[in-house]
Amino acid sequence: MLSLFFISSVNLYSQTIITGKANSYIGDTLYLCKYSDRITYTTEIVAKSYVDTSGIFNFNFNNDQTIDVFVDLPVLMAFLTVEKDKKYEIRIPQKIEMTDEQFLNPYFEKEKLPAIIVSPPENDINLLLLAYKSFLNKHKNELQKFKFKNEKFKYLDSVEKINDTIFSFADDSYFTFNKKYEFELLKYFFIQHDKQYLLDSLFSKTPVLFENSAYMSLFNYSFENCFKSGTSILPLPIIYKNISDKTFFNLKDTLKNYGKIENDKLAELIVIKGLYDKFYEDEQTQNNIIEMFLSITPTTVANENYLIIKKILSEINSLREGTPAPKLNLPDKKNNTFSFEKFKGEFVYLQFFHPKSYACQQHLTLLKSYHNKKIKKLNILTIFIGNNYDEMTDFLQKNKDIEWTFLFAEKNNNIIKKYKVENYPTYIFIDPEGNIDKLNAPSPTDNFEMFYNEKYKKWFEK
Repeated sequence: MLSLFFISSVNLYSQTIITGKANSYIGDTLYLCKYSDRITYTTEIVAKSYVDTSGIFNFNFNNDQTIDVFVDLPVLMAFLTVEKDKKYEIRIPQKIEMTDEQFLNPYFEKEKLPAIIVSPPENDINLLLLAYKSFLNKHKNELQKFKFKNEKFKYLDSVEKINDTIFSFADDSYFTFNKKYEFELLKYFFIQHDKQYLLDSLFSKTPVLFENSAYMSLFNYSFENCFKSGTSILPLPIIYKNISDKTFFNLKDTLKNYGKIENDKLAELIVIKGLYDKFYEDEQTQNNIIEMFLSITPTTVANENYLIIKKILSEINSLREGTPAPKLNLPDKKNNTFSFEKFKGEFVYLQFFHPKSYACQQHLTLLKSYHNKKIKKLNILTIFIGNNYDEMTDFLQKNKDIEWTFLFAEKNNNIIKKYKVENYPTYIFIDPEGNIDKLNAPSPTDNFEMFYNEKYKKWFEK
């Protein structure tokens, strides 16, 4: 009886299936991802699939709504909009490995391409979205020819009449809303309506569409830095008082009254966005903003907003001064897994190293001198980023005078994201209790020794 109930419970979930063939990825594991939300844009794995000897992969996952997903490839992201209870056969681009130059470039971004659907039906959501995007791009090009705002207004009015009727045969709520907000985005870029106008004419009249990319894009553009001088939706004294008092819900209620917002979910999202941007804009408010977010429980805000707050807390609390350094489950040169316990009670000078980085190579001489001096309570720890473990062992074989601890991590290892490494070398200073003392610590050429002497006195010469 129990097993029958379990089977029926599992079947209650809607399924989406994506299959395909990718011969250039045979033997690899492919990852299907989505953004957990469109405030933090945290990448979340939805499903994974091993590519078998025939090149076949298969993603099967629970899904009860229309969402955007992407296959995360070395230098590309193959996007697809999927609906519940549907099956898709796709083709993804040939495998292109990321070069060292791309990896070392902090401004490198993966190219976003649509995944190719094999024999899609005429009403497929992806075909509709691409066709509508083509329609908009044509009019974007025309709008760029006009110099004066009144000319743009007149042209947009004529396009809007066409927009109201185009693709009217498509009976799909996701596409209907996407079309509406994509057109509003077009108007926003060429006319720049203010926040209150968009609230009154648009956002207050529709539900909050967390999974609709066009809705959330317009929302993010409209309410970017909405608690900052010059772009604030509320008087700054009110914002600072509520942040000082750590009163999230007072701030939300004030916003509702001030902006005439009836939708609780929308008001919450605007406050979350405002506080999230404020955290990075104003260091003095950071502790209070964290406490405001921590005061929120699953029963006090909409579930979608609570999940966003959890992602924000995960992002802003990691690597803050005084928080535990993320664990390093990485192999050393003897292929043993490293633990911070090895250096308990002493400082760790953590370096992220790439062998093709000129600065990394230059810093090795100074790091060797630190190690040879046997500076009190200081341990150097280098994470070698490469294509395979043998690269590190070969490097150490050629540089036998390097005697401190080296650990190996591949380019796609999650430890790079956990430590927010964007440049090579990156240095992080960890205190004797295993907590982050300084993110982006001084390099060996930036007076690290003076920095270290001050830290040593603070800890050991009290």
